[in-house]
Amino acid sequence: VGYIINAPAHQLRSSSALSKSIGVILPNITESRYAAFYTALQTFWPEKGYQVSLWLTSDTPFYERNAISSATAARVSALICVSCLTDPSADYQTIEQYGGKVIYIEREYKNAFPFIGYEYKDAGIKIAERILSKRFASVLVATGLEYFSNENDFEQGFFSALAKSKSGPTSKAIHANLSTIFQDTFQHFQEDAVPDCVVLSSKNFFEQAEQAFSSKLSAPCPPMFTITTSSLEAQCNPNFFCMDYSALALKTSQLLFDFFEKGIDLPLRLLLAASGFLNLPSPLSPITKAI
Repeated sequence: VGYIINAPAHQLRSSSALSKSIGVILPNITESRYAAFYTALQTFWPEKGYQVSLWLTSDTPFYERNAISSATAARVSALICVSCLTDPSADYQTIEQYGGKVIYIEREYKNAFPFIGYEYKDAGIKIAERILSKRFASVLVATGLEYFSNENDFEQGFFSALAKSKSGPTSKAIHANLSTIFQDTFQHFQEDAVPDCVVLSSKNFFEQAEQAFSSKLSAPCPPMFTITTSSLEAQCNPNFFCMDYSALALKTSQLLFDFFEKGIDLPLRLLLAASGFLNLPSPLSPITKAI
């Protein structure tokens, strides 16, 4: 936790020029979206003559601030970050003060620009519309911590779409992270009836939520709808909504490279449209609650 991959081994003097290094701060690379993001950066930047330095934070402010200090000492040309800080713009000033560039990804904060991410609210709406089309009677929604803007936007989009339907399913929301999703989901099944379907804001919740069901039920797990970063998974499963983090990394990298090489200003705020559902679902009979 909080370790560094490919980071420079020495600190550069404050009077030295920017290094040919792109820093990236991520919560982890065990989640498929962040692994895909980092892999795409490693594909893009070495061909342009830059090395990529990675810091992992486990969404811990202490580790993130240490990472910023290390990136500042290394004088990275730019720092691409998924931040967990309350006011990241204040902490990242040290990068900007020596002429480095900071780009915020996925999670949006007040006064933190430029920001590049996906339309998580739209993803929530589209998944809710898919749920409504199936006429499920009940749904459990499991998202990440609502403190993060992308998770909050997804939940708001989902429930706003459900609220527009007069015959929508009953619903319950839980908030979790990778270390608590099994326990939180299992606890729900101990206290409440098993829902007709489950919605997850991250594919990395999928396996643990499935295991929680298996611990409670002898019957098959109910249908689970989730966001995946893999277009192949989305093509194979009609319940998977594709949000390609490789494409997000490459778009961010190209904009940053054009800024370096051509002086083209970065957009203050850019939201990318997700690929969405890539597999048309087969018709299913309406699901009704047993009496």
